[in-house]
Amino acid sequence: MLQRHALKINLLLLAVLSLCELSAQNFGPPEYLSLRQGSPSATTFTDVDRDGDLDIICASYRDVPNLLWIESVSGGFRYHTIEVVSSYATVVFEDVDEDGDDDIALSLIDVGGVAVDSLFWYENQDGRFSGRQILLDDVESPYGFCFTDLDGDGNRDLLLANYDGGTLGWRERIDGTLDFGSLNLIADQLDRPSGAFAFDPNGDGVPDPVVYYDRNYRWFSNQGQGSGFGEERQLAFASGSKNIRSFDFDLDGDEDYCATSIGANGSLEKVYLYTNNDNGETITRATVAGLLGAAGLAAVDMDQDGYPDIVASSGSNGNTYWYRNEEGSGDFSAGVLLDAHTTSSLAVSTTDFDGDGLPDLLTSGSEGARLLLNEGNAQFASRQLTARATAIKAMELGDLNGDQRPDLMVVSNSAPEVNWFFHSGEARPFLEINGLNDWARPTDAFLADIDQDGALDIVLGRDVAITLGAVFNEDGLGGFTTITELFADVQGPPAIGKADLNGDGFPDVLHYETFQNNTGWSENRNGEDLFQDDLAFYYEPGVTALMGVDVDQDGDEDAAVTSSAGLDWAPNLDGQGTFDTDNPIHIDNRAPGTEFTAALLNDDTRPDLVAAYKSLNQVVAYINGPDEAFSPVVLTNQLDRAQSVATADVDGDGDQDVLAGGYLEIVWFENLNSTGSFGPPQLLANDVARDIFCLDTGDIDGDGLPEVFFAGQEDDRLGYLNNTGDGFRLRGRCFFDFNENGTRDTDEPALPNQRLRLLPSGSVTFTDNDGYFQYVVAEGGYQLTYPDNPDWLPTGPTVFDLEFPDGQGAFVEIGLVPSSAFGILTTNIQAGFSRCSTPSPLWVSLKNEGSFTGNGIVSLVLDPQVDFLSSNPQPDSIVGGAYYWTLPGLLPGQSRQVEVEVQIPDEQSTGDTLRYSTQSWFNVPDGPVIPGEPGDAAIIVRCAYDPNDKLVEPNRGGPRFEILEGEELDYTVRFQNTGNDTAFLVRIEDQLDPKLDYNTFEPRAASHAYRVYLEAGGALRFEFPNINLPDSTCCWAASQGFVRFRIKPEEGLPFGSVIENTAEIYFDANAPIVTNTTKSTLVEELTPTAYLNTTGVDIRISPNPFREGLRLQSNAPLGAGRYRLSVLDVLGREVYNRRLTGPQALDIYLPHGSLPDGLLWVGIRETDSGNLLFVQKVVHIGSD
Repeated sequence: MLQRHALKINLLLLAVLSLCELSAQNFGPPEYLSLRQGSPSATTFTDVDRDGDLDIICASYRDVPNLLWIESVSGGFRYHTIEVVSSYATVVFEDVDEDGDDDIALSLIDVGGVAVDSLFWYENQDGRFSGRQILLDDVESPYGFCFTDLDGDGNRDLLLANYDGGTLGWRERIDGTLDFGSLNLIADQLDRPSGAFAFDPNGDGVPDPVVYYDRNYRWFSNQGQGSGFGEERQLAFASGSKNIRSFDFDLDGDEDYCATSIGANGSLEKVYLYTNNDNGETITRATVAGLLGAAGLAAVDMDQDGYPDIVASSGSNGNTYWYRNEEGSGDFSAGVLLDAHTTSSLAVSTTDFDGDGLPDLLTSGSEGARLLLNEGNAQFASRQLTARATAIKAMELGDLNGDQRPDLMVVSNSAPEVNWFFHSGEARPFLEINGLNDWARPTDAFLADIDQDGALDIVLGRDVAITLGAVFNEDGLGGFTTITELFADVQGPPAIGKADLNGDGFPDVLHYETFQNNTGWSENRNGEDLFQDDLAFYYEPGVTALMGVDVDQDGDEDAAVTSSAGLDWAPNLDGQGTFDTDNPIHIDNRAPGTEFTAALLNDDTRPDLVAAYKSLNQVVAYINGPDEAFSPVVLTNQLDRAQSVATADVDGDGDQDVLAGGYLEIVWFENLNSTGSFGPPQLLANDVARDIFCLDTGDIDGDGLPEVFFAGQEDDRLGYLNNTGDGFRLRGRCFFDFNENGTRDTDEPALPNQRLRLLPSGSVTFTDNDGYFQYVVAEGGYQLTYPDNPDWLPTGPTVFDLEFPDGQGAFVEIGLVPSSAFGILTTNIQAGFSRCSTPSPLWVSLKNEGSFTGNGIVSLVLDPQVDFLSSNPQPDSIVGGAYYWTLPGLLPGQSRQVEVEVQIPDEQSTGDTLRYSTQSWFNVPDGPVIPGEPGDAAIIVRCAYDPNDKLVEPNRGGPRFEILEGEELDYTVRFQNTGNDTAFLVRIEDQLDPKLDYNTFEPRAASHAYRVYLEAGGALRFEFPNINLPDSTCCWAASQGFVRFRIKPEEGLPFGSVIENTAEIYFDANAPIVTNTTKSTLVEELTPTAYLNTTGVDIRISPNPFREGLRLQSNAPLGAGRYRLSVLDVLGREVYNRRLTGPQALDIYLPHGSLPDGLLWVGIRETDSGNLLFVQKVVHIGSD
């Protein structure tokens, strides 16, 4: 595909204080305009986002994305991909957590080639789906499952078919939660059961289990309340059946059934009707129709005559048919063809999508999903939902309808070949697609005003006889109706390009002829349909891109070309398109070129070039110097299969940056002040498309910053990334002004962790660990302030009034001195995810909160159950089991950390609490050694865990999680990259509870360098740019990170106030992972829990009060499961814990030396759920 970018000359304006660059690494998740998802096997209509209209979910085990949510928006559609999974056996759209919206549950065959024995689900979180979560572990080959209330308690239980084990069973949902009880067996010795359903054949109002195996559906009568089930009974024979549906087809008051059937011979390729007689006593089968590869199935009264009909689709020929029920007689008419795919129509869903009272259809097949809107009288209007543009060959933005907004042209190699999206002017402007089907096998396209009538036309190439064409914009409003052949004798050009080679103002066409291996041009003679071919001028094979560029600045356009010979240009000798056919000028012959573009990359007026070399993984900029001597600048040689390039002012600083697309990644290179020098590659997006062969840019939201459009050749994904940067960069630093002159001298260090506020928004940030801060702002006036700080006094202004014209930024420096000399060193220790038998990180952080610069010393004592593996830096010494490190040169406000990796014990330690402790000292040169605050951490060993979570301290346990007045809350967000590639940007967003005092917010520690912003409304954002976080598959411990902050509740809150907190974690451009919600309840005093026992056995503690020791005994074992005993002191701190193992009754002695004096609480928790089962208050009165 060829990319055309008009050359832009940008004037660089001087900044008010000093010129700076905007680091516009902030791009939103991809907005897809078209996605290919072939042959969905399961589909549904549901209001995912609860906005009042129906959305669509499609699941495909044959294509990616496997899961796709299609959102209805203003009459159009948005596409949301859900985590790609391996092959699944069954997918169910169901309100799994019973919160009122549909979730997705599925059983996987394997993950990464490894068999799994779990059920998974994706939670619908207010219109966004979570990542994959385990719903039920230790479930052998659950190929078939469904949710149904088998015991009549109002909660939907889980019915499971075990394919390998040959069983059908159910698990009770406990009290409406996501906890399911142990398996209750219904039937065993079944031959590879692959489906589980619930119907009511006997009409008693109680769902009966149905299982599919050995080519039959069989049912078991539910005796009520899940108390028992009758003998196995035949429901329906259907060979290789994909679907079964229930409906009262004969209107006699009981359930009848229809099912699809396939087999090795045509006699079994059918749609069957099963008529229920005498409440399931006898069921008779009749053939509705023969249907090759019968698969998709729906039961619906399509014509609204009162009699339910059948709609079925073919997995072989891709057709979907409607079989009309003849007045409930059980006879069905011949099938009416409703839709046709090439093959693999596996699913049909039905609902009244448009609210007109008529049922509409969602069909599927090899061409994706289609919506058939029922217009009555067997007439349907078809709307293609997925694969709206496939085999894309070209893409370009331009104003097609004269409304001064960028529209999008897309040309593809499958019908419709010529497509365009008009910008609607809405927030999501490209919801509807338009197309023409009249131009077979297009190879390339570009936008140009061929007839010079002021409207952009579409110029096309193709690899058949008449090889140049145009779609004229006849009314200037995007009224594209027909494709006109241009009279040009060109043999099958795979690449065409735009150039005015004779200076007449009419765009001509550069073209490469595959059959002749030459490049020439066709002259636009009349601006309509007369194109005359001129001589070829370039004879290198394998041309991939062509463009007219005035390389030598002589006033006419020359021809630039990438080919198998590299990057070349041919001078236009006379301004009339005359070329020296024997002597093209070689710019670079390092490898076959893939694509190139032209732009002004430095501060002269000579056009520069940027090229991609797929075979070398390289992107190279060529700075056009005097006498057309190009200087190559290799921007990267590590972009996998680099093949597309574009230029745009990505960061809004007035110069052209470079973008490039590879196989999975889209990166950009910041132009450093129009010097022709560039920063390192920065990731914009990863895995938004495969084989990204085309990029373009345009400002579609009017904020002055370009969005990035992309197209993937391998997966036919078409979309764009929204540039969420708001404008220009305000940067600065705070510094220790030793001489108090208000100006930073070279020996004066920066000061980290200083608070700043930007008005009028009120946004708060802190200087980073190097003492710098930055804001991204839009054009306009602002006031930067340094708020009062009792520990630091300013030596100059603390209020800065700033005005940002177009293209400018500012750099501000603020001098500070301490209000007094003081030394404070704080310690933070944070444990990563302690999964059994794996390495886990520990981060030990020191923070200098005083006014001295000095050396931090820290010691770490590990839990005896873990093994030390490594640390960065290595310990200075090991004394008495404690590891010691010295961290020199800690500046005021600065944090330093040691990252330790330890080995977590095996599953035998599941439920154990691992304890770590630290001590620290601050050594002031030529001064005192100041003891620092100690630190400690406790974490429970688990073999299953959530890889991204939110923690809060104090945590005194549920259900109220009580805190006292005046206590600060320490929040920690832990994250882990569980994807399959490195994450380059992590962002955490956290809407703080309004009952918190935002003025007391303070960042405490983090695993990686970050920036932090707190908006006036409590929206908190941590950014980890260029974090380069590896995935958990390659690097378990290194894939983790955290951030911790502290904040106080508002003063004067009434007791009983509940403070909740949830974070969203973004990895690169992916959808967010939503953490758990923490809860803290403000109380006047901690609730004394004198006694609780829900274990079901008698537990006694004696003596109480005790002096010498304490004995805990039970009259029976606690039952199956894992349990933990813990003792808490009056402040809620755990002072003792141990695992409770074995099936025997409890008999435990706690010696007095292990317990402090005073009031204590003895508790027993279930390890897996964390539920508190037993509590008793005891008093230790001390020994004599």
